[in-house]
Amino acid sequence: MTTAYETDFAKWAAEQAGLLRAGMVDSIDFRNLAEEIEDMGKSEQRELENRLQVLICHLLKWKFQPERRGSSWLATIREQRRRIDRRLQESPSLKSRLSDTEFCADTWLYGVAEAVRETGLDNVFPETAVWTMEEILQDGFLPNK
Repeated sequence: MTTAYETDFAKWAAEQAGLLRAGMVDSIDFRNLAEEIEDMGKSEQRELENRLQVLICHLLKWKFQPERRGSSWLATIREQRRRIDRRLQESPSLKSRLSDTEFCADTWLYGVAEAVRETGLDNVFPETAVWTMEEILQDGFLPNK
C-alpha cells in the first residue's frame, strides 16, 4: 500500500521513486507525479527569475547610488551571475527565457521594485530595461552614471 500524496509528501515521493526503479508502473500515482514534475520545471524558472531580479536590483543600486557602492554589492552581483550561469548550464532550455520579451520585462520590473524597496528611492529607476540581458549577465559589467 502506498502513502497518499496529501498525507505525507516526502514519504509519497520516496515510494514513487521506488516504484519507478522497480518498474512497478501499475502502482504509480501518475496524476500527482506529473504535477510534481511540471512544478520542478516551474521552480527552475522561478529561481532564474529570482536571481535575475536580485542581480538587476543590485546593478540599479550600483548605478543610482554610487556613494553607497561597496564590496557587499559587488559580491552579490558576482554571486548572482555565477549562480545564474550554473543554472543555465544545468538546464540549458532556460536560456530561451532570456530572449523572451515578456519574461525580461517582468524580471526588470521585479528588480526595480526590489531596488525601490531596498533604497526608498521612488521615481529614480527606469521602468524599462536600460541594459540588454547580455550586459546584465556579462562578467565585469558594472553600470556607471
